[in-house]
Amino acid sequence: MFIWTPCGSVYDGIVRDAELLDAETSTRLKQSTAANLLRRFRLHADAVLRFIGAILSCAPHSG
Repeated sequence: MFIWTPCGSVYDGIVRDAELLDAETSTRLKQSTAANLLRRFRLHADAVLRFIGAILSCAPHSG
């Protein structure tokens, strides 16, 4: 279940753009590796965003 957050809407836009690009370049009947990965990114969006958030919270801040 995807919970909307400001980061979530950016994430959703990135995944949507990637899906559009993959659809434009894919001419195969079988799903591409990229399409499978993007589907998993959609299904597990909450876990991906938590993971990214954990990485960003550990990243050194320049200032």
